[in-house]
Amino acid sequence: MIVPIRRPLPLGDPPSASLRRWLLSTGSLTAALRRLADGQLAVDLHGQYLRPLRPQERRLWPVHAGSRSVLVRQVTLRGQGEAWIEACSLLPTRALRAWARPLRDLGNRPLGARLFRFRHLRRSAPQAYRSAAGHWQRHSFFAPGSGCPILVAETFLPALQRRIEESLS
Repeated sequence: MIVPIRRPLPLGDPPSASLRRWLLSTGSLTAALRRLADGQLAVDLHGQYLRPLRPQERRLWPVHAGSRSVLVRQVTLRGQGEAWIEACSLLPTRALRAWARPLRDLGNRPLGARLFRFRHLRRSAPQAYRSAAGHWQRHSFFAPGSGCPILVAETFLPALQRRIEESLS
């Protein structure tokens, strides 16, 4: 079970009430997207590569990751053929040598579906904000107790926001 570590506070202009629920949810975004898409959810892997951890990224980590490099995973999640989420995950090599080893070679499978199978993980409360392009984004950390956390950042694209609103009418 993934347990929120603290209660989030959104930054910037507030999103609609329905989008706010999605942004601040601590449940599986992948599972919620699958339901919204009537099972028609696809993952497009755009890139996966190792690179040094940047200084500004180190400052984001709730505890020192203990790694000098991260595996970067960039994907688009498509619901019913439309781009709904752009996601970028940073997996420190220290985590990849330990608990996150099964996450190295996911290919076109969603990271979220795998993360929520780890019963020992804790998840930080999602931090929501607007990007420079005006899209709503959020990020949170996943870690097993005091283990090395990974960062998952998601951008909520306009097509998803429209679909969320349509699902309520």
